[in-house]
Amino acid sequence: MRALFLSLITLVALSSAGTVEALTVTEKCLMKTHLIVGAFKKCLANQSAKVAKGKAENTDQGDAKCAARFEKTWNKNRDKSLQDDPGAAACNAATTDAVRQMQEAAALVAAGRSLDPYAELNLSDLEGSGIAAEADLDESEVDLDECEGDLGTTTGSLNTCTADLGSANTALATCELDLAICNAPPTPACIAGTEEGFEDVGDLLTAGWSSPDFNAWEQNSGHTISSGTGPSQASEGFRYLYTEASSPRQEGDIFLMESPAFTGGSIVKFDLSRVGAGIGSLDVSVNEFLGGGVCDVPCSIGTFVGPGNEPGPTSEWSTEYLDLPAGLGEYALWFTYTRGSSHLGDLAIDAFCIME
Repeated sequence: MRALFLSLITLVALSSAGTVEALTVTEKCLMKTHLIVGAFKKCLANQSAKVAKGKAENTDQGDAKCAARFEKTWNKNRDKSLQDDPGAAACNAATTDAVRQMQEAAALVAAGRSLDPYAELNLSDLEGSGIAAEADLDESEVDLDECEGDLGTTTGSLNTCTADLGSANTALATCELDLAICNAPPTPACIAGTEEGFEDVGDLLTAGWSSPDFNAWEQNSGHTISSGTGPSQASEGFRYLYTEASSPRQEGDIFLMESPAFTGGSIVKFDLSRVGAGIGSLDVSVNEFLGGGVCDVPCSIGTFVGPGNEPGPTSEWSTEYLDLPAGLGEYALWFTYTRGSSHLGDLAIDAFCIME
């Protein structure tokens, strides 16, 4: 695992230094493999926490679901990478079933679980994978899980209302609204405890929000360092989170961020700033840890591509509402921003919450 982690850091460092313009299929495959292992460790930790809180008698059932999801996302990453580049030999070697079983066993050891299912694991099958069989998983903490999923599209706005103006009485200068058509419910409220204005997040290691050290989402107040991109101020309060697109960042660089775990809710609400000609694309996905099996494989709920706001305090932010899939269990949200064509690509979010 240490070898894989070091290779990931090297790949990102090379990308940031300008020796490559974008991650290759193999590099993305290895990065996602590392992040999938981190998601599995986090899932196991959640099961231990449930037992500690008296919400479950043991971790057996939860661990089984964690393992099933781990295998599914592992295989999807491998299959997608080989589909994109059949010659990605390094990816194929690092994502074999034997490597997955070794990673699973190491995670179980770190979580204090039994290794009975792996007693017959042939470690010689790991040769050529680039991952040491004796890997210490404690040295590869993952701050953010990245996801693979079909990019969705952002649809509509909430609580819109179609007025039937056909019955307007223009002679009296009045307009009767057809309530049979326009009977929208009131705007749902934010669920207590989910609101986040990013005032005290800082290094993203508090309040449950996390981002890798490389290409990290950053906290900021006031304008970003480049003119012509980014907001001039927070949409509420004094601070917000953003992706700094200036050098050494390059087109195609990926900024990953994961939210705390949530349960319940039907809508994700946040303010978004997409000012600048070099804005790339933001994908928001749901990663379900345990529950209804709706998003065992992370699923995209919204994608934003290119500039979407104009400079100025009244136009540089827009409020976005994304529908959550019904039947979710415990889940987190992944914000994945891909840098656009130039340094004028500082994207920002603020005023986040989960709505009822």
